[in-house]
Amino acid sequence: MYDASTDPEDHLSVFLTHMRLQTAADEVRCKTFPMFLKGKARLWFQGLRPGSIRSFPELARQFAAQFVSSKTYAKNATHMMSIRQRSDESLRNFMTRFNAESLQVRDKDEKVVMAAFTNGLRVEELFYDLAKKPPVNLEELLRRAHEAANAEEAGRLKKESDREIGRVGQTPTRARTPRARRTSSIGSRGRRPPLRPHSQRRPTPL
Repeated sequence: MYDASTDPEDHLSVFLTHMRLQTAADEVRCKTFPMFLKGKARLWFQGLRPGSIRSFPELARQFAAQFVSSKTYAKNATHMMSIRQRSDESLRNFMTRFNAESLQVRDKDEKVVMAAFTNGLRVEELFYDLAKKPPVNLEELLRRAHEAANAEEAGRLKKESDREIGRVGQTPTRARTPRARRTSSIGSRGRRPPLRPHSQRRPTPL
């Protein structure tokens, strides 16, 4: 189903391949074509003036012209040299993005792809490993990159597990309440008053 967000010529190619398998006539193609449209593309087809389309090639030309802004253009090999792994991007995500970008480059040389991938790496361990022992082909390069991505993910999971275990193992310490100072067995009430000097003592009556 085409929704006007992708290359219209790619959609036409897929549609014609399907129609050829059905050995459909030109008139059948025109009537079947809107069944593979949705959203803005279907609204465009419904807005065509009745009787304005006389053949499928004419319909295909108008369709491609209408959605030319969604057309994707092939990139040259130098574009791959600008693909760099981001600082917050995992190796596996970088591999996925690099592969998607390289698919837009036609007639690319395998050695150029290998050099571009290695040049864009941020993972130092894999970069030095590839520099120390260069892969013989792209298949070996991707295999070693997948192994490094698996190791990276395993290390990340282990760090998360260790942090979780550390949080669970920490027991909260109880705050100690200061103990009240013990008073002596003879409190303030039990203390004897100080003796008066001899001169101040009252004589004992006879």
